[in-house]
Order: sequence, then structure tokens, then C-alpha cells
Amino acid sequence: MIDTSNTIEYGRYHLLDVYDQITPELTQKIVVLWQSNGVLPAGIDPTQRVKEVAVVILDKEQNVVGVSTVYIEFRPRIKEHAFMYRMFIQPQDRMPGMMVAVIKQTYALLNALSMPNKPTSMMNINENSKLIRPGTRRQFERMGYTYLGTDPQGHEVWRWLFTETS
Repeated sequence: MIDTSNTIEYGRYHLLDVYDQITPELTQKIVVLWQSNGVLPAGIDPTQRVKEVAVVILDKEQNVVGVSTVYIEFRPRIKEHAFMYRMFIQPQDRMPGMMVAVIKQTYALLNALSMPNKPTSMMNINENSKLIRPGTRRQFERMGYTYLGTDPQGHEVWRWLFTETS
């Protein structure tokens, strides 16, 4: 049983911070999510990708229905390291506002994180064409993101600076 006493409720879901705290039970549930939805690229070991999970979305039966993941990468454009953000929510569990709630929860978790050489920001490379709509761009700006342009593949790049430093 997953302890949901310290989670954020969002509708009928719970958002649970798990960065660097993944249990074997959660590992299994996350791998099931990815495999049943066929979302990981070929050659990616799901048990290794689990180490990047920051926030899990649990339904009322405690199934993992979505995750945010982050990994640290040097970004030449800003000349420093950043947490690179990804998210997947299985289609049947997507609901209005959930994307923003998960992004904000992940940002708050990383912003408060104390670690040596902590990156100064969280960055998104928006590969999903639905994220380049004007309304979605305004949502990113309202959250605190700054638009940095596009990457070589033409995907939008957004950066959200942390307010807490370690």
C-alpha cells in the first residue's frame, strides 16, 4: 500500500513526490504504466528510467497513471546544467489542468531540493504539437517559464528558473 497521506490531491488523483525515493512497489507500477502504453523509446531500460521519476500520479486504486521525470543535462544555450522535464499521463486519465498541476508540483519539489551543484532551472523541450498552441504558451508564461526559442528539431524550449538555491 502506497502512503498517500503526504500527497497533493487533484480531482480523483493524488500527486506524490518520489524523486530519489522510488520503492520496489512504485518501480513495478511505473514500469507497467510505460509498458502498457508503449511510451518508452526502443532500447530504453524502464528500470533505469524509473530513477528519473519526480512525481507520480496515482488513481484511487493506487495505480500509477502518470509520471513526471527529470534528468540533469548540460545545455549549451544557457551554458549550464538544467533539470530536463518530461511527463506522461495515460490518455484515459488526462483531465483539464492536470498537466499544469504536475509541472508545478515537479517544479516545487526541485526548487526546494538541496543538493550539491543543483541546476538553477527546469527546462521543457515541447515535442508535443498541442503544446505550441497560443493558450498553452500563455500557461507556460503564467507559471514562470521563459521561452528560449526552438531546438534544432524545431521544438519549443522553455526554462523556469528556481527561486531557491542550495
